[in-house]
Amino acid sequence: MGVTQGRISQIERGAARLDTATMAAYLRAIGGELTMMATVGKLSVRL
Repeated sequence: MGVTQGRISQIERGAARLDTATMAAYLRAIGGELTMMATVGKLSVRL
């Protein structure tokens, strides 16, 4: 990802505010993926 261990620690502790691109990159680096869902009333849509 090109970030320091300290920054990774902040992310894992929830001490960092992340944009969606950064969060997606972090999750890919650990084998995951970012998914988003929008819900209005009873309607939910995966974005």
